[in-house]
Amino acid sequence: MPTVKTAISVPSDLFKQMDRLSRKLRIPRSRLFALAVREFIERRQAAEITQRLNQVYGQGESDEDVDFRHAANRALNRSLEKYK
Repeated sequence: MPTVKTAISVPSDLFKQMDRLSRKLRIPRSRLFALAVREFIERRQAAEITQRLNQVYGQGESDEDVDFRHAANRALNRSLEKYK
């Protein structure tokens, strides 16, 4: 994968933590930074998907959902009647 060089400014205490962790993991600081940014982006995307799903499901059941649920319950009850 092609890379792009960039310069960033981070607080010195964060830089020290990054430096220690990159040495501990034996990876370059730039790799550690890329991993952290990738994880941050993935978490944001997951949060956005969850928010959208909550909006959809937070609106309650549609008429079709209710009809389907009732039909499924009736089918299940008929099935269970065979075992009584």
